[in-house]
Amino acid sequence: MGTDGRGLFGQVEGRNSASVADRLTSQPASWCTQVRYVAIDLCATFRTAVHRALPHAAVVVDCFHPSLRRESPPLDAISFG
Repeated sequence: MGTDGRGLFGQVEGRNSASVADRLTSQPASWCTQVRYVAIDLCATFRTAVHRALPHAAVVVDCFHPSLRRESPPLDAISFG
C-alpha cells in the first residue's frame, strides 16, 4: 500500500474466500472501518470475501484489471463525453 494509504493492499496466496477474508480481518479495526471501496476483478470468490470481512465497503469493478482488459474495448475507443 502506498504511504498515502491508497493503492494495492496486497496479494494473498491462493484464490479462496477464506484466505482473502482472513487477510482483511487481520488488519486493525481502525483500518477496516476506513475502507469505503474495494476495487476487484469480477471473481465471485473475492467479492464474497470482501462482503464477509468488510460488509460496509462497496465493491467496484476494477476496469483496468488485466482479466477484464481482454474482454473490454480499448479505453481510447470509449467515448467519455
